[in-house]
This record gives sequence, structure tokens and C-alpha cells, in this order.
Amino acid sequence: DGAATGLTTLSVAGTSDLGANVTTSGTQSYTGAVTVSTDVTLDSTGGALVLFSSTVDSTMTTANTLTIDGDAQFDGAVGVGVGTELGSVSVSGATALNNAVQTTGAQTYTGLATLGGDVDLEAGTSVQFVAGVSGSADALTISSGNLDLDGSVTGLTTLSVAGTSNLGA
Repeated sequence: DGAATGLTTLSVAGTSDLGANVTTSGTQSYTGAVTVSTDVTLDSTGGALVLFSSTVDSTMTTANTLTIDGDAQFDGAVGVGVGTELGSVSVSGATALNNAVQTTGAQTYTGLATLGGDVDLEAGTSVQFVAGVSGSADALTISSGNLDLDGSVTGLTTLSVAGTSNLGA
């Protein structure tokens, strides 16, 4: 559970239990299911991709925070399931959202968020898109929480928000 620093790249083929921060100058790839067992920052100092090919869940006892300094791609569901929600998700770079994300707190996507299909986001507070959101004839549903949209919206068939919307803040 000690921090991993000074790595060029990291590739994990099996399941992962993230219990400490990880810093690389290149890509981080997590192919199997990931459990976030404490508040964690994954830092790709070169702005490279942090890729999750499977599910990303918090421990059953605590909704932990996942912060990504770099670009991120979520192919599997994130925090979807009873007691597996993350506390919050924050990505400083571009984000590829290819599945549902569920948090008890906020979701912040600073770089452009690109949908790889219809996506459902559930947040205990708000979902913020700083640079905007893009799709390719995809639907974005924020089924729980508010929307804070600072950038543009392109290529969506529908945008549905359960809470309030703050557009162009």
C-alpha cells in the first residue's frame, strides 16, 4: 500500500487494489477489475492515458475518491452497484466515458469528455464538464445530481438532467 513513483509505465493484467497513489511518466493500464481502497491519485506526468478496461469500484465500507492527473478512459462501469460507489471522480485531462459512473459526491471532467455510447452518470452532488462533452449520436443522462457545463456540447442525441443545470458558467 505504499505509493508507486518514478515509473515510466504501469500495466496490470489482473485485478488491482489501489491503496496508494501511483505516478508514471507514461501510460497506466488496468485490464482487470479495480478496487479503490483509499483516496487515490493516479498521476501521469507526461499527460499520458490512464486506462481502465474493466470495472472500478470503491470498497464496500467507504466511498473513496479517485483523482486522475492526466487523460482517462473508462471502459467498464465505475462505482455501479450497492455500496461500491466512489466518493468522487476528478480527471484533469481528456476523458473517454464508455460506461456508467456513480459517485456519492462530485464528478469533475476538466478536459473534453467524449462518450463512447449512451452514458448514465449519477452523482451525489454535481457533474461538471469544464471543456465540454462530445458524442457520436450518443445520449448523456445525469440521472442523479446537478449539471455544471462550462464548455460546448456536440454530437449528443439527448441530454437529460435530473437536477438543476448551470450552462456556460
